[in-house]
Amino acid sequence: MIVSEWKAHERNTLRGFVSLTLPSGLIIRNVSVHERDGRRWVSMPARPFKRASGSDGWQPLVEFADADARGRFQLAALDAIDRYLESNRE
Repeated sequence: MIVSEWKAHERNTLRGFVSLTLPSGLIIRNVSVHERDGRRWVSMPARPFKRASGSDGWQPLVEFADADARGRFQLAALDAIDRYLESNRE
């Protein structure tokens, strides 16, 4: 997995957004990177919607078949992000 773009954007747990290129050639844009209490994770792109109650919600645009697949993706994505940020430090 390769990071092709990083946009820093800090707000609450959010640290920024990345574009990830998978070995298949698929590019996933606007993957959000989060951190809280020493824990980091990525979230797939999602679109906002209004619930019947009027509150805001987010509908994922890409999902994983199971928790194991999601965990493998998380590890690979965070590793790629760390490598990208390390090589682009000023």
